[in-house]
Amino acid sequence: QHAHTALALGHTFELIRGVNKFLDENPTTGQQSINLVSKAKETLADIAISITGIAGPTGDTPDKPIGLTYFGLTHKGVTKTIKKIFNGNREMVRTRATIYALNLIRKELFK
Repeated sequence: QHAHTALALGHTFELIRGVNKFLDENPTTGQQSINLVSKAKETLADIAISITGIAGPTGDTPDKPIGLTYFGLTHKGVTKTIKKIFNGNREMVRTRATIYALNLIRKELFK
């Protein structure tokens, strides 16, 4: 099962609420979900990140293994997508993906 969450403060709340509603009503592929991070260009956000993937224990396919995770990062109008595969159980995959995402933000901000 896929879980999607978008968080925002201040001026971006209505936009993000709309993105969350869209994700709830429309199962997406990793790339479609990642493309939604470009919505940050319509907000006052300096940086935005999205994460989607298959944390397990079910939901994998031959071409989409458990641990497959996509990240989208938008900063200064440029959107990057990153694909990673993390090992471990559901909790480990989610934790590793979160740490990786926070590190992506840190590295991007200190370029």
